[in-house]
Amino acid sequence: MTVAACAGSDGATEAAAATPTTDVPAAPDGTVPPAVTRSREAGVVFDWVPFDDAESYTRTALPEGAEPIENELPGRDGATILSRGHVFEHADGVIGYELIDDYATGDDFTKLSAMLAASVDGTVRSIAPADVTQAAAADGEIVYGDDHLMLFRIVVVNTEGDLWSGFVGGPSEDRDRLESEFARLTLSLDMRAAVDWVFVTDEPSGVVAPFRSAIEPRERFVTAADGSSVPAREYADWNTSSGVIVIDAGADAFTHEEALAARAEDLDGEVQSPGPSDVVGHEAVQAEILDRGWIWVHRVVVLDEHVVVIYAGNLAENVSRAREWVEMVSDAATIP
Repeated sequence: MTVAACAGSDGATEAAAATPTTDVPAAPDGTVPPAVTRSREAGVVFDWVPFDDAESYTRTALPEGAEPIENELPGRDGATILSRGHVFEHADGVIGYELIDDYATGDDFTKLSAMLAASVDGTVRSIAPADVTQAAAADGEIVYGDDHLMLFRIVVVNTEGDLWSGFVGGPSEDRDRLESEFARLTLSLDMRAAVDWVFVTDEPSGVVAPFRSAIEPRERFVTAADGSSVPAREYADWNTSSGVIVIDAGADAFTHEEALAARAEDLDGEVQSPGPSDVVGHEAVQAEILDRGWIWVHRVVVLDEHVVVIYAGNLAENVSRAREWVEMVSDAATIP
């Protein structure tokens, strides 16, 4: 794992259509800084371009002009393996990512961060778990060179151990810019097609939905319109903001609107934009619930004996990802 660029590429990773970008507003809750990508020396705003990797089924955005890289790494059995990726070097630093197939587990983050630091003769200053939907991940900082700082994220994409590592580096005094570039880089990572989906069955109802792992339900209760507490089960992968809730009551206890209202009460939010939808042939209602800068997308099906709630949440500017997840689960689920 290294950030050193070198010539050559296996051709598996290529740029898609360009998507010019300029400075964008911050998230409503201020957790993601505006993507300020202006180089103070060059005086330009970078145009960010998505790069698709055919082998890992991932997509990452970098400034246009990023160059392909390949690096040799020691494998588990002592053999040499190749990584691949892209790096963009500019007057004030570097932005890039690297992909390695079948290489890591969620227990390897300390070792992986040390490898990254060694590639720039630096030292890992911090590392901590990162909140990445449907994956194990860690964020950290490396100090290197003459008062330079590197921000990095390491993601174990799937159970095969495919690894994505993204990084930005530059002078420590430019930390605001580095954090902004890091936000744009990490938010651009799209790995939905790389995840190994496991279909989990809710035994009482027979509802089947895809998840990252063979998870167990969390027992809970939902308040019906008449004030009674109804048992339910919630399925959600660890470290995600998406899932499925199956409520043990049907049309006698809930309408679509009442089920959405119960969710809004759980989230302390407000239901907006309800409209007709569909889950594998079953009539549904889709709506969004606003919650302190986040938007939670819900699709609700009311059956004779159960209510099924498919949901996903994200920051307001990334709500399209939540909508896509709900759509994907709605198309892949089985409802008896």
